[in-house]
Amino acid sequence: MQFSEERHRGDLPDAPNGAQIDSWSLTSLQQRLVKTGWEGKLRDIAATIANRKYKGRYFDALRELSQRIAVIELVRYHSIAFKEHRLVRLLPSTARARDLVQSNLLKRAASGHVLVIAMRKVAAWGLAAIKYPGVVRYAAAQSRSASLRLTSLGGRAILQRFGIDLS
Repeated sequence: MQFSEERHRGDLPDAPNGAQIDSWSLTSLQQRLVKTGWEGKLRDIAATIANRKYKGRYFDALRELSQRIAVIELVRYHSIAFKEHRLVRLLPSTARARDLVQSNLLKRAASGHVLVIAMRKVAAWGLAAIKYPGVVRYAAAQSRSASLRLTSLGGRAILQRFGIDLS
């Protein structure tokens, strides 16, 4: 059965209280993922995976994405007028996030357990020289318009990780 947004509209993330969807309840982390907009950013990828791997079961695809993909951003969005980049470097949360990436995510990426996608501030993450096949780094010139469309650098890497070729 193909995933159809029309058919699943009531099942999409605005379903109240993380309602049961396809025999799978959203965890609080997955609910936050959905509420922060990542579901929308990954919708085309998740729908493609659902149709190709899970007989149209959209939330099975989202669950699998949540376990196998880590998209990291120090600053999710900032306006073109934002000039206080040094403040980002000084925040304790920046150091903690960078430590987590270095001590955990890169090891998992090297072993093939997770695909890490760095869309912005690759050097600030300490990933500029990393050449693991499980790490996707957007170039600085791509960072302002970085996305996870099906044909984007990250989108193609995710689909490849799931064994899906769109060509």
